[in-house]
Amino acid sequence: MGSIIKTNGITLIALVITIIVLLILAGVAITTLTGENGILNKADTAQVETRAATVEELVRLWKTEQTADNMIGENKTQTLGQLLDKLEEDNLITQEERTIIEDDGEITIGNKTIIFEKLNAIDKVGNKVNENINDDGSINYEKLKEDLESIKNIQGVPENLGEDSFPLIVEINGELVQINQNGTVRTSNKC
Repeated sequence: MGSIIKTNGITLIALVITIIVLLILAGVAITTLTGENGILNKADTAQVETRAATVEELVRLWKTEQTADNMIGENKTQTLGQLLDKLEEDNLITQEERTIIEDDGEITIGNKTIIFEKLNAIDKVGNKVNENINDDGSINYEKLKEDLESIKNIQGVPENLGEDSFPLIVEINGELVQINQNGTVRTSNKC
């Protein structure tokens, strides 16, 4: 009778082959997750594209509301500044993106270029003035000076901005802008 040999384990060769197969599977899994076309990169891209589509849709809706208001002669649509406040509050744009929109009138998010509208000098100054009017109607002159100086190509902001500086005339890209003590802003003659 032949002897029966029982083996209660795996051979060294079977163990090595198993480890190699597991390493190959791990490599494939890591590449699938983190590679150039990996799941994580696709998720990041999808998140950016979703944000871009949301911003684009809200801008399209805002422009439609403006058109409707113009047709019926009303002015109930939010300003560009208010729209940007809402987008920033909802984490759809960053402060840096807001500055680009205010300067250029458009922003590229992911693969989409979204066109808002370019703020003219009076809009920029008006937004800055309105941001610095306190609840009691007074103006925060120090912060207003700082905010006005943040506007690209502005000239004529006095070193000591105060109540006696008004009406204040500043120049932005050859356009004169008058700021009144009550916070109203209007353009003056071209330089």
